[in-house]
Parts: sequence; structure tokens; C-alpha cells
Amino acid sequence: FFPPVMTTQRHDVLDVNKIHFILASVRDPGEVVRELEALFHDHDLDRHTGRSFADHVEAIDTQSRFDPPDVIVIKRLLQRDLPADARSLFCQELFRRHVTDDIGAFADELYMSVSQLETMTTAGHEVGSHGHNHVWLGASSPDDQRYEIRQSVEFLRNSNLLRDDWTMCYPYGSYDRNTLDILAEAGCSIGVTTVPASVDPQDYRPLELPRLDTNDFPKA
Repeated sequence: FFPPVMTTQRHDVLDVNKIHFILASVRDPGEVVRELEALFHDHDLDRHTGRSFADHVEAIDTQSRFDPPDVIVIKRLLQRDLPADARSLFCQELFRRHVTDDIGAFADELYMSVSQLETMTTAGHEVGSHGHNHVWLGASSPDDQRYEIRQSVEFLRNSNLLRDDWTMCYPYGSYDRNTLDILAEAGCSIGVTTVPASVDPQDYRPLELPRLDTNDFPKA
């Protein structure tokens, strides 16, 4: 089980989960794209980013194994491509519009507490690192990556959840060479990617292990 640190430390919903629930609350994701475009213009991001909303959308690769193009546009803009402060502000606004105003109560119901995580480890589950605030590590500076990983490891250590052979699951499956170097220095034993495959013993890279998503398996 891989919880981002912030899910246990504040009464708020991570942007990644805000996006999930926004999308679950609307019938047409195109409606959210249109709302995003309006917010983009209202906050003068054309000038701040030097690019139009259409330019941002056009630059997104909308090919996906699971999601239609509008959903990919929403996820990329709110997860990675817009400025960080705008991403958080827009997620907050759209979550309030489509899900609930009582974000603190929603977070308390949604996320596990440290004591619940401890109960899981006592029952035999492993709790690993998933970063501090669930960001695209591969799109972050080395210093920001180091902060994300350090904060996550410190949280696990302070909560008595850290194993000597601790593991990492990359948020959004995003990492780069800097991530791997930082994890190796920090003593990480296994890193799990989002590459859909089984582990190949002939190509075993412990910090870049593939995995199969539940959606990859046939459904009755």
C-alpha cells in the first residue's frame, strides 16, 4: 500500500483525487474542459504561460490505454502542464462545484489514518513510499524530487512503517534518471512503474519494475 504523505497530514484532498471525483461527478468530461478554458482565461494564463489554452491542449498526447481524449486533457492540465498554483486553484474550484464544499470532511472519510496504516502492517501488509504530495517526479527538478522522497521516507520512519528494504511506487508512473539515483542513494530496494508487463528475470532492474494494473485482467 503506497500512501502519499499529505493524505495523513492535512484535512484536504490531494489534487490527483480531486480530479478523480470531479470526473466521476460529471456525465460529459467536455464540460470540465470548457470550465478549465474559462478559468484559464479568467486568470490570464495566456499571458503568464505565453501560450493559449488551445496551444496547451494541442501539445498533449491524448493516446491512452484507458481514458478518452477529454479525460487525458483534464488530467494532464491539472496534474502537470499548467503552473502549480493554477493547478491547485482550479482543482479546488472544480471540486467545490461538482463534488462538495466540505473538503475536510470528505478527506477524513476518504483517507486512512496512521493508526489504520499501522494496523495494516501488523496484519502483514507492506506500506511503501508514494512521495509527499503525489507529483510527477519526472517533470520535477532534482531538488524537488529529493524533497518528495525524503519527506515520504521520514514519514514512514516516524510512523514506524519503514522497512530496511523499503519500496517506491512512482506517482503517475513518472520518474527519470535523477529519481533512480536519489532512490538508490536513499536505500530503496524496489521501484514500481506503470509499464504493463510481468517482471523479466533476464532484464531485472529493481527500481524500474513493471506491473499489471487490475484493468489489464479480463473481467467476467
